[in-house]
Amino acid sequence: SLENLYQLKVNLKWPNDVLIDDKKVAGILLESSSIGSQIQKIVVGIGINVNQPTFPGKYIMPPTSIKKEVKKTVQRERLLSEFLNIYEEILEICKNNPGKILNDWRHRCKMIGEKVKITKEGKDDKFGIFYDIDENGFLMLKTKSGIEKISFGDVSLR
Repeated sequence: SLENLYQLKVNLKWPNDVLIDDKKVAGILLESSSIGSQIQKIVVGIGINVNQPTFPGKYIMPPTSIKKEVKKTVQRERLLSEFLNIYEEILEICKNNPGKILNDWRHRCKMIGEKVKITKEGKDDKFGIFYDIDENGFLMLKTKSGIEKISFGDVSLR
């Protein structure tokens, strides 16, 4: 949606951040409910910094807004309409061609192939190369001892 409406180059940071020029413009959170290995429902939460002019405070990753990037106030209704149209397309692709979603994600993730640090609250940091993501969205971290699946954590370049 950001690319279509505002010609902004968007990248992704595993697992859930949307970036413009290494600044966070949006985030995505999922919550699911399952019985056994069967997912019953998924709730998708998406936050987009639309018209915020400033971001007081300190951040690990600097934030931005669409307004700051395009230097004008954004019509939220138009953005929402574009987003919902694309979201419907994405859901259809998820059902019929999930590999395309993974490939599109990989294409937008600049960290793949880079040396990274994985920080998990209450645990030791892990270091390695962001090797790939698997079919379930796990980060594949290449270390001296092999490939390790990472299910959560904050990723930063070393």
